[in-house]
Parts: sequence; C-alpha cells; structure tokens
Amino acid sequence: MNELFLLIKSLKHSEKRYFTLSASTMVVSKKNNYYKLFEVLDALKEYDEESILLKHRKEAFVKNYAANKAYLYDMVLASLRNYQEDSIEEWAIRRNFYKIKILASKGLDMACEKLIIKTKEKAWQYEQYQTLLDILDVELYLFGNCRIGDMNKDLFWNLKAEKDKVIKILSDYNNVHSAWHQINLLFSNKLNEPFEEVQKQAERVITSLQLLQEPSESYSLTLRNRYLACFELFYNSVGNAQKCYEYNKKLIENRQLIDERMPNIAVDAMAVYFNFMVACYKYEKWDEMEQYLLKTQQYPIHSVEQEIRRTHNYCYNGILLYLHTKQYEKAQQVVDEFVKAKENFENRYRIDFLLFTEAHCGWYYFLQQNFDKANTLWREILQGPKYNVETRTQATTRLYLLILYYTQQDTILLESELTNTKRFLKQHFLLEKNEKLFIEAFSKLNNTKADEEIFETLSLQIKDSDAIITEKSVLNRFIIQWIDEK
Repeated sequence: MNELFLLIKSLKHSEKRYFTLSASTMVVSKKNNYYKLFEVLDALKEYDEESILLKHRKEAFVKNYAANKAYLYDMVLASLRNYQEDSIEEWAIRRNFYKIKILASKGLDMACEKLIIKTKEKAWQYEQYQTLLDILDVELYLFGNCRIGDMNKDLFWNLKAEKDKVIKILSDYNNVHSAWHQINLLFSNKLNEPFEEVQKQAERVITSLQLLQEPSESYSLTLRNRYLACFELFYNSVGNAQKCYEYNKKLIENRQLIDERMPNIAVDAMAVYFNFMVACYKYEKWDEMEQYLLKTQQYPIHSVEQEIRRTHNYCYNGILLYLHTKQYEKAQQVVDEFVKAKENFENRYRIDFLLFTEAHCGWYYFLQQNFDKANTLWREILQGPKYNVETRTQATTRLYLLILYYTQQDTILLESELTNTKRFLKQHFLLEKNEKLFIEAFSKLNNTKADEEIFETLSLQIKDSDAIITEKSVLNRFIIQWIDEK
C-alpha cells in the first residue's frame, strides 16, 4: 500500500488542521495542487492509484504524479515535526538543545546558560536522559573554556555529579532494556527448546536483574517501568498468575505517576491498561478488569491509529470478561463492536488480535446455540491463510470445533477434526499433557451415558494443572468450564 496514503490516514484531526495551516508557508505557488492531492488521498478508504489517475486526470497533480507524491510526503513529515515540537514536551526539550548549540556557537553565553538551566529542569522532569547528557556536555565545555561559571570548583563538581547520575541511569536502563529483550526472545522460543530449559535461562536473566534492585519512584519512573515490565513478562510467560497480576498492578500505579509528573508525554497508557486487564483475567480480578475495560472504552482518541488500538484492546478483553462472568448482553455489545471494527478498519486490524477475538466471538455464538455462526467464524480462522501468529488461538479454535461437532453429534466431522487437531498441535509443539488428555478423551466419546464418566475423569486430570491459561497450554477456562458442566 502507498506510504503517503498510510501516512495521511494515520493523522489525527489536529495534525490535519496543523498541516492545512502550515503547508501554505512551505509552498505558495503550488499550494492548491498539493492541497488537492492531500484531500483526495484523505477522502479514500483504500488506495487505488489507477482509479485516482483516471478520476482526477484533469487535475494538475496527476502530471508528474510520483514527484508530487514524494514532495507531499516530505511536506506532511515536516508539518508533523513542527506539530510535535509545539505540542509534545520531549520534542520541545530536544528543540531547545539545538537552540543551546546555536547560542553557544554564536558566543551568546549568558543567553545560552539561561536556556541550559531552563531546559535541564524540563529534561529531568520528563526523564530525557540522552538529551540531558548532550546539554551537560555543552555546559561543561562552556565552563572549561571560562565562558560560564567563573571557574567555580563547586559548580564543576555539581555538574560532574549530575552527569555521573545521568550516565548511571542510562547504564541501568540499558541493562534492564537488554534483559527485557532477552526474556522476550527466550519465550518466543523460535528454536523450539524444551520449556523447562527456556524457563531456566529466563530465570538467570531475572536473577541478574534482582541484583540491580527495583528502581525507586524518585530515581526514574521510565527505568522503573521497564524494570517492572521484565518481571511482568517473565511471570506471565511461566504462568504465575498472582505474580503477573502484582507486577501489572505496580505498572498501572507507575503509569499514573508518569501521567502526573509528565503531562503531554508522547506515549499513551493503553498498552499498560491492556496488560493489566489480561493479568486480571488470569487472576480472576473481575471488578478491576471491568474498571479498566471501561477506561479503555472512554480513552481520549486523537488519531485513527489510537482508535484501532482502543478497539483491539476493548474487544479482546471485553469478550473474555463478559463471557466468563456470563454477562451475555454485554458480550453481545462487544461482538457487535468487533463486527463494525472489522468492516471499518478492514486490513488495518491487527491479525493476532483479530484471530483471538474472532475465536472467542465464536464461543459466544456457541453458547447462544447459534452453531452455524460459530462454525462459520472458526472455519474462517482455520481455512484462511496460514497465519504464523497466534498459533495457540488457532489450536484453541480446533478444540472449540471438536466441542461443536460433539454437541451436534457429528461423528464423521469429529473424527476427521481429531486427526487434524493432533497434527496441528504436533506441528506447532503444542501437544502437551493436557492436550493429549483432551484428544484421548474425545476419541472415546460416543454420545451415550458413558460420556459422563469420561468427562468427569478428564476434568479431574486437568483441573489442578498449573499449565492452564499459560503459555504452556491451549486449553482455557471456557473449555474447562464446559467439561465440568458435562
């Protein structure tokens, strides 16, 4: 898809208005030409170059169309840069650093020193440590060349201590960030190592992190955020629901402090809300999960990209919450919003979120005994393109289908799907103890009174498993609940 089109569609309303106001200062003689191209692309739902060239063949922008697109692309990026500098503090801090460099190069040392003091205060507030380091280098250069500070030794040691602190925080952040990536890579398990070995390697990383100690709120909120995220990721991956919830709770509290201390920050809180809701689901904290689901639904939106992420997060967690708590009217509202979102966002809906939410919308229809609708959704997931994401969701969908075929007493499809499911689980290294027990039990079912004993045995075998709803199992609460009720 065309990069200019995607850039324009990503703009929030205020950014479009800013572009409209500022573009005329960039290009005067040709502004109508570029404005028209911008408006044409903004009005489209999908990019179709052939259709654009045909429909607007009399417009000036069609001549040298490739060059006009490239120039408009640069115009939009320049407008965004200026907009970010005017509205987001991190950008304004960096802009002030360049002003400091200019003032220093012009020998305007008093003005430069005033701006250094003002900018450092903001940089500490917003924890812009790399920019702080750059500013301190300029400040120390001016001091060392007798241009500021009057060779006051106390000032020198204060500046040195300040720089040492910044370097220490940056070093700590580098170590913590590296640890987060290591844990993430280990549990992605591209090498398909045994889970026990992966867990041992991740535990060694966590142990090294513990030696750093948990950063305090006064030391660095952004460092603390990444540190806590390492433990959240680890405990989520090993299936410790309590610890995962506790660290996500800390992350939520830390994010609240970030919002209080750093207004106008560039990154929103929706990802933190999402992870907290998943942790609440796993630890059965339903009231807190609904509280943050409503916060997500009401989150202020400033761009299409934000709207898509909000919808992702709301539908993903909403269907889980309301199905588990048996609030089926609310579950229907989530399903309806998901259907509209798929249509509105089309190919922009993230495929992993789409697969997960669609699979559980199917479970909603199954519970409502709308078996045809459930079957349609699940077959779409399994008969569509071969997705290399959310393989656990695809595996769970196959278990859902086994349950559906058993419920419909379709022994032929049940037998066929048992073979397909076992093959899929093996192929993706998901055929663990619980999955083997499930498949073995379903291969014995024959829709007679004897099935009750099979289900009872299966329930006892998997009920206390610590692998349920973790990275180690594709069985989930809905499946277990259904087995218990049989």
